[in-house]
Amino acid sequence: MKNAEAMQNTVYISLGSNLGDKQANIRKSLEKIAASPSCKLEKTSRIIQNSPLSSSNQPDYCNCAAKISTSLTPSEMLEFLQRIEDSLGRERQKKWGSRTIDLDIIYYNEDVINTPELQVPHPQMHLRSFVLSPLSQIAPMFKHPVLGLDTLEMLVNVRGGSFFNENHNPRLVCIAGTIGAGKTTLAKILSAKLETELLLEDYQNNPFLPFVYQGRDDLALNSELYFLDKSLQQLSRTSLRPDNIYITDYLPEKSLIFPKFWLNQEERLIFYEQFERAAINFWPASLLVHIKGPPEVCLKRIEQRQRPMESRLPEDLVYKLNSEYLRLIRNWKKSPVLEINSDHVDFTDQKAAEDIALKVRYYLK
Repeated sequence: MKNAEAMQNTVYISLGSNLGDKQANIRKSLEKIAASPSCKLEKTSRIIQNSPLSSSNQPDYCNCAAKISTSLTPSEMLEFLQRIEDSLGRERQKKWGSRTIDLDIIYYNEDVINTPELQVPHPQMHLRSFVLSPLSQIAPMFKHPVLGLDTLEMLVNVRGGSFFNENHNPRLVCIAGTIGAGKTTLAKILSAKLETELLLEDYQNNPFLPFVYQGRDDLALNSELYFLDKSLQQLSRTSLRPDNIYITDYLPEKSLIFPKFWLNQEERLIFYEQFERAAINFWPASLLVHIKGPPEVCLKRIEQRQRPMESRLPEDLVYKLNSEYLRLIRNWKKSPVLEINSDHVDFTDQKAAEDIALKVRYYLK
């Protein structure tokens, strides 16, 4: 008989299989857990199918999540799960290789564990929808003890995708938001706190932009091409150095928004063709930080900062740009997205800035 009083630890695990009878491998693993006198299987998610993380040559995975009560310590739990893997024919040959079964500890209570053998919370869980989606079925509101985000929030952040950061590659953080959202302010704060390189959009030296704001539509294409060229100089695959982190106050893809308002149809086609050629050379973002806030707040900031070129900016344009940014972020699939609600969070506040920096640093691990 199992001693329920001794099983005071709550463990969440992720189960995955892409070899053999995948669903049977998961079911057998759960049966072995349930049969242990040291464990009680509390909840399981549905089994879902996912594409492999790193190689299209592998078979698809079946994934599941489970909640377990246990008397085992973290190291004992790890050994117990590894014995189950071994009993089902798991071969530990290469990272992200195919496997009959993979059993990972996601959470152990609310503990943070960092040993050579075990890292808890699982260090990549927040980047992977194939972990978060099953977990959301059994622990939707469980908060990550480091990030402070619950499962549903983290699942929204990955937009249905699964990501990983390659060792030694540059890490690029792009900050997005409409005019007046506070992108440059936040970029400077994060760059200082994380001690990274700061790449700012070169709007001050754009010779065409002041005239465009004054109504010179004939110079709008030149202005957009100037921004595109400068973006490519800053963010190309050959510009960013390995093992470095970069913070930028713009997202290159936002260049697809402004032509909708500045350019006529013929000019838009010219610009989109140029952007498509340039896009293959941009280094992909590791994280997109979206500053989300009411257009009214952005308009107030625009008025307060008193940039001469923005004095004639139509108010309705800010509302339209905000709608387009929201559409862009909603459909974003290239990286995780961290949402910052500027209506609720003052990122110039020291504590708030530290919290955002912690989250950004964690997403770049």
